[in-house]
Amino acid sequence: MPGEPNFSTGGLQMDTADLLAWASYYLRDHAELSPETWAMMSTLDPASSLGTGLIGYCPCTLDASGEYQWKAIGYAGSTTLIQYSPSDDVVIVVNLSEPLWKSDAFFASVLGLFESFRAVADGR
Repeated sequence: MPGEPNFSTGGLQMDTADLLAWASYYLRDHAELSPETWAMMSTLDPASSLGTGLIGYCPCTLDASGEYQWKAIGYAGSTTLIQYSPSDDVVIVVNLSEPLWKSDAFFASVLGLFESFRAVADGR
C-alpha cells in the first residue's frame, strides 16, 4: 500500500554494490556505534548463533578463555546473505533468485560458496 513500509526493509531498496558498502560500514567499521552498543549487538548465543540483529557463522573455534570465535557474522534474509569475516577482513554479499531456506542442502551449498569466496580473497 502506498505510504506503508514494505516488509522487513521498510521499503528500502538498494542494489548489491550499495548493500556491500553498507555491510562493510556496519559490520567492519561498526557504523559509528558506541563500543557498548557494538558489543551488545555482536554478542552471539553459542546455542542458537543469534545475537541482537546479527547471526554467527561457523566454522567456529574456542579461544583460550573458552569463548566462541565465529568465522563470520552477518545476516540472512530470504534471498540475501551478508557475512563479514574479521579474521580474513572480507565482506561478502550474495543476492539469490531462490530463497535461502528452499532446502537445507541449498543453504549448505550457499555457505560453502562463502567459504570458497573467503579462500579466494585470502589467496588460498
